[in-house]
Amino acid sequence: MSSDVGGKPSRAALALILAIFAIASAVGMGADLPYSRTPTETEQIHFALKYGSGDLNPHLFIHPPLYSYVLFVLFGLAFVAGRITGFFHSIGDFERLIFMDQTLFFVIARGLTLLLAVGAIFITYRLARRLYSRSWEGLLACAFLASAPGLVSAAHYASTDIPMMFLSLLAFLVFSRLLEEEKTSTYAWAGILIGLASAAKYLAVFLFIPMAVA
Repeated sequence: MSSDVGGKPSRAALALILAIFAIASAVGMGADLPYSRTPTETEQIHFALKYGSGDLNPHLFIHPPLYSYVLFVLFGLAFVAGRITGFFHSIGDFERLIFMDQTLFFVIARGLTLLLAVGAIFITYRLARRLYSRSWEGLLACAFLASAPGLVSAAHYASTDIPMMFLSLLAFLVFSRLLEEEKTSTYAWAGILIGLASAAKYLAVFLFIPMAVA
């Protein structure tokens, strides 16, 4: 079957691109632990840990708080999983990690960033295929993105850039539907994704421009 119609060759090529990117990005994920050379990463993780006190207001809005809220949920799930498996015997065990060794929290946050980066590459493939109707163009687009040194480097750290990128590409996928149909639900999803992307990083507010064009 031709790869232009989305057969096994194109799926295998896509899986290979995603795997190579994930491995290349994962290699540097342990850098600096249990510290970070990226201030935004430290900020987001510390905000997420602070929410455990019951105060969900970050009190600082240099960066929007969406990503720190997602991390807060993941840290809570990590505690629950630790209690079930016996890794944590009490909330005190979990709190000691916060003050003595935050490696676990950085690993969780960086793991999420890596997953979102892989997801962004996959969405790029879907978007290119939707716009140009040929799988090889989708593969070319995601291969270019996956080989970008800046993306590989950004995927090492839990900053707000990758979440914004992931949500923005999802928004563009919805915008592409506006080229074919103008349903109220499509506009609603476009607005929701613009809002979420902006809640990850303020720069995404400009997504209303390509939506208007579409």
